[in-house]
Amino acid sequence: MATVQNYRELICWQLSAQLRKDMIAVTDRVQVRRNVKYCDQVGDSTRSAPANIAEGFNRSNREFMRYLDIALGSLRESENHIDEGLERRYVSSDWHERFRTLAKRAIRAAEELKRYLRRRVT
Repeated sequence: MATVQNYRELICWQLSAQLRKDMIAVTDRVQVRRNVKYCDQVGDSTRSAPANIAEGFNRSNREFMRYLDIALGSLRESENHIDEGLERRYVSSDWHERFRTLAKRAIRAAEELKRYLRRRVT
């Protein structure tokens, strides 16, 4: 595996950041903005994942794994909010599937990174 120089090179960060960006577009819609609690919660969870990946980068492997755990929790929480967005008709079923796929790919990438780091903890 090539050495990563910046957290932005990590696939799990890239996917998490894309999910955050896409959800911002949803929560900026007038219909959705009216539900302040939903916007706050989905905003918090989608911001948390890439932020924790970035914060954990360049720390010890053990510490980075802890930050990845937090990011994974946030991604799973985001999945819940994405489902609610479909139920509230904030997103179409096609967009729901796109968001779920992004979240699942980010989760899988973060889990793979965590496994890689675990093998290198002494």
